[in-house]
Amino acid sequence: MPPDRLPNDSLNSKRGTMRIALLTAAASWSGVEVHTIQLASALKQKGHQVTIFELGRQGYTGIPLPLPCPVNQLDLGFGSRREVTLDSLSFSDWRRIFKQIQTDLAISVKGTFKFGSLAMEAAARLCFPRFLVIEHLHAPLQKITKGIHFKGLVPSFNLWWYRQKFSGYLRSLFPNKVICVSKALASTLEQDYHYPQAKLAVAHSGVDTDLFVSDPVARDLAREAWGIPHKGFVFGTVGRLSPMKNHGQLIGAFSRLCRTTDRDDLWLVIVGEGPQRTSLEALSKSSSAGDRIVFAGFSAAPQKILPGFDVFCFPSTTGESLGIALLEAMSCGCPAIASAVGGVPEILNDPQLGWLIPMGDEDALMASMGLALESDSQKLQQMGASAREHVIRHFSAREKWGELVRLIESMSPGDKIK
Repeated sequence: MPPDRLPNDSLNSKRGTMRIALLTAAASWSGVEVHTIQLASALKQKGHQVTIFELGRQGYTGIPLPLPCPVNQLDLGFGSRREVTLDSLSFSDWRRIFKQIQTDLAISVKGTFKFGSLAMEAAARLCFPRFLVIEHLHAPLQKITKGIHFKGLVPSFNLWWYRQKFSGYLRSLFPNKVICVSKALASTLEQDYHYPQAKLAVAHSGVDTDLFVSDPVARDLAREAWGIPHKGFVFGTVGRLSPMKNHGQLIGAFSRLCRTTDRDDLWLVIVGEGPQRTSLEALSKSSSAGDRIVFAGFSAAPQKILPGFDVFCFPSTTGESLGIALLEAMSCGCPAIASAVGGVPEILNDPQLGWLIPMGDEDALMASMGLALESDSQKLQQMGASAREHVIRHFSAREKWGELVRLIESMSPGDKIK
């Protein structure tokens, strides 16, 4: 269905009001989509006319959450003749597609570093008065590998590395501004891919600390739904069941922990859906602690299940830029165990808030889970209270979404870009 066209004078119909298009292609529900909905809501509250445009995929159709703005699926123009990938479309294709949109400012919501293509961004810069990108995925450049070929006669020149670096740099050319959700992500783009510093901006995600709270009633209801006793000790995680979230290692660490203690009140709750669900369930069943691991499925209301955890686990690997679920858990008063990846150290920056561990280190993960288990309830409550206070002071939704909206408003077509 072609998108509704807005009046040509909409920018001037109300002083400061813009038509803003959010360009997405959600493969499944994740923190990126939560961020997009919250951004649309914040922009709408400031009086802007916001529309989410889906590039082929219908990620926002039928979701169990209220949408703050219209969602339109863009016609990529090939019907059912073949499956279209965004990087297969030419510059001319994208010009034709983007002509369906009349907007003052377009924002490409990048759930992956390679989202879209150079042709897409070139066409967006040409077709829209202002074109921004929001980067969500931390994608550091791979390290150069030393090697030789043909029995040592020819050294490896690592041309793949230079191609990767150059192709990454090219993605900096066309956006007027690249907004990063963490300092670590901005640093990677500048240092690894040589993005111009003036083109980069950082805007951390925010959490509604009035919604995400420690709630004894919600705690009891969540545990009842999971079939877990009120006094059980629960490690929990929330996230898409994908390799980046590293659930397999979490299951392994939990199983090992259960074998080292004679406590029979330990539980692991995994909330979320995704492509790895079948394999993770099989891994759980094959472990010695399978009867203490609960797969709770997707939750449209994480504020109702996070209070059911004693400790929140966030063992993500490369790719995690910040972690909305981590912020939400801390706002609910959960001390956390998290990998030192991407922007996570920008959140978990004090031992009083939880345990920061090396990425991919199952031994460290298990050891931190053991330390949490050995901590008395008073210490865990104090850590949880400190975690919540930290989020209130540094990651409140009111402040962080306000900062992002002001940054976007500074890119108005009528303003000079700084």
